[in-house]
Amino acid sequence: MGVTSSESYKNRAVVRMGLSQGLLLIALIVCCIVGCEETWATQSSSPQEPTFDAASVKPSNSQSGVVGFMFEPGGHFVANDEPVRNLITTAYQLRAGQMAADPALNTVLSKSFDVETEAKGNPSIAEMRMMLRSLLRERFNMRAHWETRELPLYALELVKSGKTGDDMVRNRDITNCIDPTRGMPSAMPAPGAMPPSYCGMFSISRKPEGLIGTGIKIPMDKLVAWLGGYLDRPLLDETGLMGDFDVNLEFASQQPPDASHPLPDPAVRRPDSSAFPPIAIALREQLGLKLDAKNGPVQIFVIDHIEEPTPN
Repeated sequence: MGVTSSESYKNRAVVRMGLSQGLLLIALIVCCIVGCEETWATQSSSPQEPTFDAASVKPSNSQSGVVGFMFEPGGHFVANDEPVRNLITTAYQLRAGQMAADPALNTVLSKSFDVETEAKGNPSIAEMRMMLRSLLRERFNMRAHWETRELPLYALELVKSGKTGDDMVRNRDITNCIDPTRGMPSAMPAPGAMPPSYCGMFSISRKPEGLIGTGIKIPMDKLVAWLGGYLDRPLLDETGLMGDFDVNLEFASQQPPDASHPLPDPAVRRPDSSAFPPIAIALREQLGLKLDAKNGPVQIFVIDHIEEPTPN
């Protein structure tokens, strides 16, 4: 059944998770690969966009214990138990608060699917994102457009001019991470093992106290894209920082907000002193960064129509 849309909705960060004894390890891949993506603010759908040679789209049975997606060498895109909303976010590299849809669309946007694709040759991640857009149009009959709206947003700024915190240092050792252009990880790490360290990518571990995000050789645009998944509004970089950084951030565990589960105030510390601080406090104390709430123009991806996918 198809429906139409118009109002705002929130996307969430894309994660790939494996369950183990008391610890949830997540290989978080939000296109943090240096040079792999096109400019997020100027993307548009085109009938000439490439397509996958084969694609399987099935309703998820939610029994695998794995949630998320991965781009793999050889033209393979695999998504497990991913809501339609996240597939759209992945295809168009949307940031927090950048997708709009009428609440009537929630039934379709919230349904989760398992997706497996194949493409000839070895297309880049940017090319596979275009293929995913084609899949959304062809299989989900999605129609959408871009528009600019004046919306609340956060500006990411330095607490002290020219100085970052102790957990955000300039990367000076190019050998302390793996170049992801030489091959993406093809499987989750073994239970209890941390994901490998890939340059320009974040790995996330979940502990009772909250989340620990670790990234090596992270440029500012990748840091902003990653942080945006944990905020309830778009995030703009106004730090003036250039270059690559090694980052370690410990913050309160919480899912990105949606219409029924709004994000707690990111600047208010929870009563449980053993828990990691909310993300705004963690940014200030650990990275030397702060969030400044303001209004500004934001490009919004508006879903006009979407349906449950056609059978394989």
